[in-house]
Amino acid sequence: MSDEDLLSEAKQRFLDAQRDVDILRQKIAVAQCPIQIGDTVTIVDGGKTYEGVVEHVGHAMSAAELLGPVVGAPTLWAASGHRVNKTTGQIGKWSFAIVSDSAEFLDGKWVIAERSIEALLGLAPHNGR
Repeated sequence: MSDEDLLSEAKQRFLDAQRDVDILRQKIAVAQCPIQIGDTVTIVDGGKTYEGVVEHVGHAMSAAELLGPVVGAPTLWAASGHRVNKTTGQIGKWSFAIVSDSAEFLDGKWVIAERSIEALLGLAPHNGR
């Protein structure tokens, strides 16, 4: 077997493993998520409060795993959908997302934590100089 053939086989095993990781992440995230598709949720985000209808539940990537899987990193869940227009009561054009590592359920509302871009990327805070 040539080196090219060995490389092709190794690439296929890698792609198969990636698919398996994605399938397991999705399965775990859906099982852990306390929100279901079709749920109407109230969200507090940066001083704004609004309602939204959940259209998708799945896994979310942590900052630690942006470049690839990390053994021992927690599986995060995310729920997303579109906001409800306060005036019409209809589904609007603006979307929302609730991610397990940056939201907390308090008094019946999902409170989104304010996070800087540095925190999202796992970097030290920028001091403005």
